[in-house]
Amino acid sequence: MKDDIQSALSYCFFRNPDILTAEGTQRPWNQKKLVNKLNHLNFIDSYAHLICRHRESSRLILIKAYPQPCVKDVLSCRLDLTEKMSDFQNQFIIEVLMIDDGLIAAIAQTELISMEEDLCTIKLPDQARLIQTRKTRRYYCRDIICELSQNGLRRKGALVDFTPMAMSVIVSDLEGLSGFDLKQNIHIDLSNEQTNIFSGPCICIRNGMDTPDGRVVFSPTQTKMERFPKRKMRNP
Repeated sequence: MKDDIQSALSYCFFRNPDILTAEGTQRPWNQKKLVNKLNHLNFIDSYAHLICRHRESSRLILIKAYPQPCVKDVLSCRLDLTEKMSDFQNQFIIEVLMIDDGLIAAIAQTELISMEEDLCTIKLPDQARLIQTRKTRRYYCRDIICELSQNGLRRKGALVDFTPMAMSVIVSDLEGLSGFDLKQNIHIDLSNEQTNIFSGPCICIRNGMDTPDGRVVFSPTQTKMERFPKRKMRNP
């Protein structure tokens, strides 16, 4: 069952189910503010998430939902589905819409109106609950290439998110981290197409290669890093 779900979606498993029933920790958004936030995501070509439940396994997953322009209480969004998700409506139940800024999540109970291929139309509620989900903000990433190396071994992957203390990585190579000593430092280089963002030794603090979403969490071992080498000073 797990393999069937994994092969069907570009997704990650949702590991905080308490959010579905948690009371709001801050003043809720009214529908107008919720719509404004969704339109802002559309403007910057970003996404919200749909938390969905698999009908057979009851497992919760996150699916990226790219909002289309929204005016009133009906939202259409493009879902980040693979070709195998043509039967999405019969496989999954949409639980809630979530807008997560890495520190506070807005949770909106929704009602499915229609589903055509990857275009999902839902009815928005009058209010969205706000829940503080973390003590430290998590920053989500895209298009950041990650290269891991240790004793001549190299693996490639992608940076998923980071906090000031750690980074979450998905390794794309089929070999995973086989051959790496996770108790020792692993050198990590982060870059996009034009810029080197980070380079330094890190230690693995959580190995999730065998979990459904396959994330590995690293923490830099240097608390202070110089982006550029110090310039040598001449003697007078």
